[in-house]
Amino acid sequence: MALAELYFRWKDEGRLDLGHRDSPWNQVTDFTASKKALACLLRQLTDIKNQVPDEDGIRESVELWKKEDSGEIDPAWWEHLNRLIERLISEW
Repeated sequence: MALAELYFRWKDEGRLDLGHRDSPWNQVTDFTASKKALACLLRQLTDIKNQVPDEDGIRESVELWKKEDSGEIDPAWWEHLNRLIERLISEW
């Protein structure tokens, strides 16, 4: 997810400024992705969305966004994940 977020930040803003003046991210001068890389990102995010088990048998990123009291996944996180997937599809 983070790589997709960085990719779209670059596409939207033309830089990876993360709010820290001395950040090494400010030194990035180019950020591109091949169709193959975008397909890989799309596959990874789709697997996260579909909660396909990873090598460890669980999707830790999904577990992190579950509410402790109900076990439901935070709707804002799902929406963000879906937006990333939609944008990757449109790029691909």
